[in-house]
Order: sequence, then C-alpha cells, then structure tokens
Amino acid sequence: MAVEPEVKYTEPAVENAPKVEAGDASTPQAVKRKLSARHVQLMAVAGAIGIGLFVGIGNVLARAGPISLTLGYMFYGLCFIWPLTLHVGEMCAWLPIRGSLFGLASMLVDPALGFAMGWTYFFASLMLVCTEYSAVATVMQYWTTDINPGVWVAIAMALCVLLNIVAVR
Repeated sequence: MAVEPEVKYTEPAVENAPKVEAGDASTPQAVKRKLSARHVQLMAVAGAIGIGLFVGIGNVLARAGPISLTLGYMFYGLCFIWPLTLHVGEMCAWLPIRGSLFGLASMLVDPALGFAMGWTYFFASLMLVCTEYSAVATVMQYWTTDINPGVWVAIAMALCVLLNIVAVR
C-alpha cells in the first residue's frame, strides 16, 4: 500500500499583494478615515434609494401593485445584493489594500479585468449622474412647468459640485 504524503494547508499566495501595516496612516497615499459611521450609513441609504427609485417605480407600481413590487425588491436584495456585499467585504477583510475593488480584481484575477471594471464603473456612474439630474428636472416639472428643465439640471449640478467641494472635517 502506498502512503499518501501529508498535505499542510497554507494561505493562498497572492503574487502582487502589497504589504499593508494595520494603522499605517503616515504615508501620503494613506486613506484618512474622518467620516463617522452615521455619515457612511446616510450615504449608503441615499445611494440605495435615490430619486430615480421614486420616479422609476411609478409605472410598475401602477401595473403590478405593491405586493409584487415588494417581493421583487426583496428577491433582488436577498439573492443578489446581500451576497455580493458579503463577498466584497470578505475580500477586503482578507486582503486590505489601498484602492478599490478594481485593485483586488487586478491583483487576484488579471490587470485587464481591473482596468475594464474601472472604466465600466466610470461610464456607468457618468450615465447614472445624468439620469439623476434628468429625474430631478422631471420631478420639479410636476410643480411648475414655467421654468425650463435645463435650469433645474443646472441647479442640481451646482448643488452637487458645492457639496463635493466641502471637505470632510
């Protein structure tokens, strides 16, 4: 009888993994963590809800009713969004790097995937911003039709830029 060699478990080796020290915020590229948990939660809720949700569900709510709409959101949230966020959290906890999810994709899969994900995310965000601005104009047109929708878009853009200029304390 042949004796099988003993196999020891080792952590997966990541070739390009940077050495990250816990609490190393002294370098110029370090992330400054000045937002409180309340701020992050408010940003997450605002990003999840958004104005497009209220504008977009009107037709579906009228045709399908509230039960099917609620079941659809629950199914999507429990079967796609929740597992996705858990997996991303696990990857970030296992390999904390400076950067984003695209850095993890570049390191763990292929640099081309990280590059493609970054540009896809950029263009999707650009289209989302345009959609949100047009939704603001649509909602404001409900109250007054005397003002050109471009004015509402310009006001929303200016407000967004002003809020992003203000630094976090």
